[in-house]
Amino acid sequence: MAAQPDGVIGTTFVPHVATWIGMVGMNGPSDRTLIQTGTVTTCEDGVAHPMGFFETPSFDNQAGEPDLDADVPGTMWETPATDPGDAIEATVTWDGSSSYRLVVANTTKGWKYGATFHSSVVPTGALTVLESIPHNVPGYSPVTFTDVTADGKPFGAYETHTFNIDGPDIAPGALNDKSFTVPSP
Repeated sequence: MAAQPDGVIGTTFVPHVATWIGMVGMNGPSDRTLIQTGTVTTCEDGVAHPMGFFETPSFDNQAGEPDLDADVPGTMWETPATDPGDAIEATVTWDGSSSYRLVVANTTKGWKYGATFHSSVVPTGALTVLESIPHNVPGYSPVTFTDVTADGKPFGAYETHTFNIDGPDIAPGALNDKSFTVPSP
């Protein structure tokens, strides 16, 4: 689902398009935390920079990062490459207590990385997101999310909410049990 943040805290204003999945949870009465993984393409001086990423920011700790597996090239990486049209698989799994397992794989290129986030944050929602900065959206091809589940059930089994960004009319298509497409702007 396209998302609009509740506020702007440490957000990159470089034109970008990110596709990610994750969970959101509360750590105390006011500290919302995102546990997310996926891909992002930034556009600087007309050059696209596609990357994979792991991120676990909160309102209180924008630099929050998970513990990366030994082979991961960093929390954001351009090598190995992720290119438009690549098939990406991503999961975020909570152990029901104090840790989250994040995995992202490029099945087209054959790489897979993982990380673990240790936190007492209890998840309150699952997210599937195509993100960009309003009024600064670079062009992109349609993005299709497939096999989207939460707690082993298809997203279509839940009451879902769509949040659209301001600016260009970018809205996800209808959720068909476990998949949906976000069209080009």
